[in-house]
Amino acid sequence: MSQFLDQTGPLWQSGALVGRPCGFFTGASTIHGGHESTILTMSTFAMHHGMVIVPLGYVAYELQATRTGGGPYGPTHLSPTGGSKTGLSDDEIAIGVAYGRHFAEIAAKLAA
Repeated sequence: MSQFLDQTGPLWQSGALVGRPCGFFTGASTIHGGHESTILTMSTFAMHHGMVIVPLGYVAYELQATRTGGGPYGPTHLSPTGGSKTGLSDDEIAIGVAYGRHFAEIAAKLAA
């Protein structure tokens, strides 16, 4: 990921991403595996490009009850080592869908 981000220098120089919406999601093997800090760290990339960060906030009811991931910074996925959980949980899916809708609404407002 770092290599990919490092290759965006020409976009930064030209200002190609200024004002564009962006958001982040992540996964980890524990519920406290750094989901929030990863998203916050990725946000600095967007800030350097002048992008508009679209956080999740608490737009999804499932954030109040999930035991597998998701928070106000963005959707997350819990994938414990050992294969005790495979695929996305229902909460993770609902949070991801809610975030997609929220992101699209913000993007449409920026485009208007």
